[in-house]
Amino acid sequence: MEPDCQLFAINHPVGSAGIISKKGKMKIRMDDYVDRMLSEFPVKFKDNEIQETPAGNNLLEKGWHLTLSADDLRVIKWYVDASFAVHPNFKSHTGAVMTMGTGAVQAITQKQKLNCDSSTHAELIGVHDAMSNILWTRLFMEEQGYPIEKNILYQDNKSSILPETNGRSSAGKRSRALNTRYFFVTDQVKLGNITIEHMPTDEMWADYMTKPLQGEKFCKFRAVIQGDQD
Repeated sequence: MEPDCQLFAINHPVGSAGIISKKGKMKIRMDDYVDRMLSEFPVKFKDNEIQETPAGNNLLEKGWHLTLSADDLRVIKWYVDASFAVHPNFKSHTGAVMTMGTGAVQAITQKQKLNCDSSTHAELIGVHDAMSNILWTRLFMEEQGYPIEKNILYQDNKSSILPETNGRSSAGKRSRALNTRYFFVTDQVKLGNITIEHMPTDEMWADYMTKPLQGEKFCKFRAVIQGDQD
C-alpha cells in the first residue's frame, strides 16, 4: 500500500470516530491506542498496525443498523420523566428524550438541584429543567426553515399534567406551596409553544434516563433511543 493511502486508511476512520463521538454517538469513547494515533496525526505505521486500527471502531462497525430519522420535520416529540428522591440526599433525577421519528436526537439525564416532597413536584421540576431545550429546539428548527406545527411534551404523571396545563387552579393542598416559577410551563401552553399529552409509563422513553432499568424494559428503551431497527 502506498504511504498516502496508508495514512488515509488509518486517519480517516479514526478521525470519523472522533467526530462522531463528540457530535453523534456520545457513548463512543476511543481507547488509549486510538487516542494516541489521533493526537500524533499524521504518523507512519507498519503494515501490521494498519490491521489493528479498526479496533477502536468496532462499536461503529457493529452500529450501522442504528438509525436516526425524522418522520416529520414539523413535529417535535419530547419525553420527560423524573424519579423521586433516588439520590442519597433524597434529591430527584430528571430524564428527557427528544425525537422526531426514530432514535433520540437529544437526551438529558441530570440530578435535580432542589429537594421536593412528592413525585408530582419532582415531575414539575423535571419539566422546568427541560424547558430551555424544548423551547430552544423549536426556535432552532424554525430558523432552519421548518415551522413547527406540533411541539409535544409527553409525561406519564397525570397529577403533574393538570397544574402544567391549568396553572394554579389545578393545584391541590399538597401542591399549593409550589414555587410559581414552575407554572412557567402553563404560560407556554397558553402561548401555543408546547402541548402536553399523557404517555403510559411503559412507553415513556425518558424512564430510561432517570434510573437503571433491567431486563425487557431496559432492552426495549435502549432500542428505541438508539434507533435499533433489528
